[in-house]
Amino acid sequence: MTTTLGGKVIERNEDTGIVTLIEEDPMQKAIRDAQVLLADEAEIKAITSPEFVLFLANSALSSYRLLHEVGLSRQNSELLYSSLVFLPLSTEYFIKFLLIKRKGELKNNHKIHKLLTLFDFLPFDLQAHIDEEFKNELEKIGRQRSYQDLRVFLRKTENAFTIIRYLFDANNAATYRHLLKPDNVATLTCVSNALERVSKRI
Repeated sequence: MTTTLGGKVIERNEDTGIVTLIEEDPMQKAIRDAQVLLADEAEIKAITSPEFVLFLANSALSSYRLLHEVGLSRQNSELLYSSLVFLPLSTEYFIKFLLIKRKGELKNNHKIHKLLTLFDFLPFDLQAHIDEEFKNELEKIGRQRSYQDLRVFLRKTENAFTIIRYLFDANNAATYRHLLKPDNVATLTCVSNALERVSKRI
């Protein structure tokens, strides 16, 4: 049986188990390398597409929704902790998806995780659509009277994913445990839902 291991072609005798290195024909090696390169390029193209970024955003939001369904009877810090990991992550991916769709690329914005900073990169018309949907989402849960300015809220929670995923670290716990509140989860849910709706229309 012939196979490739670590870029080398080897043959394994099924009866004896002896492995022998085979000198590969240069032409065959060039063909195989070209096939690998094409496969790599296709995969890179797929995972850097806006559709894949949208898939990641929806996956994070779906994970939160499933978590909420399963843990609905447990209104405790564990549920809040997990929610404030998934929701900011979905928010970040949705904004990055919108940036790619509108601007064609992320440039170095892929390294940025701060929600307000990313939001500010969006064109003003998209920001306005998101804000409008955000108000609609607040209204659905009866929070329109306690409306929070979207930009102020994004500033307040902009490091949530980066920090809260390490909340078990004592230094982070002391500084960021104030974010673990049902109101913050509810408002951030409205933000993610608003971004999801806008993303479907673009």
